[in-house]
Amino acid sequence: MTRTAVSISGLVLLLGACASPAPTVTACDRLAASPEDAARVAPGVADTDMDVAGAVTACRDAVASSPNSPRLRFQYGRALQLAESYEKAGVALLLAANDGHIRAMLHLASMHIYGELGKPESDFAVYWLMRAAEKGSADALWLLGWIYETGYGLPQDYARAAGWYRRAAVRGHHMGRNSLGWLYAKGRGVPRDQALAAQWYDGAWSVDDLTNNEVARNFEIVSFALDEEAFPRFEAIHKWRAPVRIVATSLLDGHDEPEARARFSRYLRMANKVVDGLSRQTGIDIKLYAPNEIPRDDVNAVLFFVENINERLNGKPIPRLVTDEIRRRSGGDPAAVPVFTPRNLCSLYYAYADGVIHGANIFITAGMHDDAVYACLVEELTQMLGLAGDSVDVMPSIFNDASPFRERTDHDDLLLRILYDKRITPGMPRAEAVAMARKILEEERPGQ
Repeated sequence: MTRTAVSISGLVLLLGACASPAPTVTACDRLAASPEDAARVAPGVADTDMDVAGAVTACRDAVASSPNSPRLRFQYGRALQLAESYEKAGVALLLAANDGHIRAMLHLASMHIYGELGKPESDFAVYWLMRAAEKGSADALWLLGWIYETGYGLPQDYARAAGWYRRAAVRGHHMGRNSLGWLYAKGRGVPRDQALAAQWYDGAWSVDDLTNNEVARNFEIVSFALDEEAFPRFEAIHKWRAPVRIVATSLLDGHDEPEARARFSRYLRMANKVVDGLSRQTGIDIKLYAPNEIPRDDVNAVLFFVENINERLNGKPIPRLVTDEIRRRSGGDPAAVPVFTPRNLCSLYYAYADGVIHGANIFITAGMHDDAVYACLVEELTQMLGLAGDSVDVMPSIFNDASPFRERTDHDDLLLRILYDKRITPGMPRAEAVAMARKILEEERPGQ
């Protein structure tokens, strides 16, 4: 799930002949303003570029000096959220949201969705999204559609999803348009209508709509993470060399109870379908195992099904357990593996050396409808193979958070075949890899 920018017109209120003075730009504004916040008074800093400790200190001081400023309280809450001080973040965001700050409402909703304030609470998320939607937030309209489409914490309802997506789409929201187009293409919640699907969906439907140059550029974007904000772009190819041995692990509530065991079995069947397709496309040996079906030392990837990504296991936060396990596989060098910090309902982390991927962990939040769980499995298991980037410019593809696709497209499968062509080697530099990709494409699709 991505956060997208919202443009909201500001109103200047004139009292007689005197305009309101411009707000003072504080250190908190410079360090913690969100690029997506229409109320910001500084350019804004992306999550990955924020000096979190400095922002927390600056915003704490700014709020102490101006306790009635919703803008500063939002920025303080945002910094605390990135510092993983969730309880304090929730308080700051709540105060800003109660004063009408739209981005604070959206951040509060996301905290309830991700379970950062305890168990995931869709009712609270919907409440704050409705408040933001009433104030004109197209992001909120799209997220309301997403909740009903995925069935995350609420009964899945494609018709309601279509209604919210439509309201976002008519406001020009990119993801709203694409999501509505996908529902028309599949006939979910609306009559199946390919003409309307094409009208709303902003992009190519098939790899046949793309030239070889466009496919090569997309290969470069996703292989080298050129548009990723979550981590630095890569300078060399990453891919598996050894057989991939994935073990599935249930961290579902009451995992030994019949209902949880039935869910886990259902998820295993979904994951096996994805794994079999990936093995066929790439030609590499990929197998998925249930717990205790394979010796631990033979495992090089773990697929976790969790109720809440922020849960603790045996007293330790799940992200810390992931980091410790990958460091064990990496030879124990703490500097080699940064702390894993999941920010999405479905997350992937893989470790590599000299371009060879040698360990991976995937987290799937299972509190969604099976369709959404399956879509997460498709994206994360595919990206685990080395196509780690996402970009709104890559279409038609699952490597695009604004894309409506829930299955790998013919374009995605072509990108996988290029990556696992023997002429593309682990550690191959970017320019050399892209040149080889163009050669492979000309062989497979001459003249396109």
